[in-house]
Formats: sequence, structure tokens, C-alpha cells
Amino acid sequence: MDVNVRAIRFLEQLNEKDETQRVTFLRGLPKLLQDWDTKSPLCSQRVMRERVLPRLCGLVLYFFHHFMG
Repeated sequence: MDVNVRAIRFLEQLNEKDETQRVTFLRGLPKLLQDWDTKSPLCSQRVMRERVLPRLCGLVLYFFHHFMG
């Protein structure tokens, strides 16, 4: 399975992952985003806007409330 598809699926199941899995994923995310081919349908504005960014924002809020609040 394509690594981009696996990343999207991981993001969709983010609430089911434990903290270690989330941290590991986040550490690898910059490289994954850097390697994405801009012509890839998974890197389209729609996918980023509707599937990737909302999950990442939710994760940031979770960490903020969990560790700062």
C-alpha cells in the first residue's frame, strides 16, 4: 500500500492510536510531506483541506489541552 494512503488512513484513525504511535507518526510527517509529489491526488488542496489539516489541528489541540491544560 502506498505510504501516502497509509498516512491518510492513520490520520483517519488517530483517535484510536496511543500516544507513542501519534508521536512516532508526527516525527515522520515532515519527511512524508516533503516527499509528496505535488501532482499526487493525495496532495491535492481538497485532500489537504478536508482530510489532513483537520486531523492535524485536532491532534495539536489534543496535545495542547493534554500537556498545557
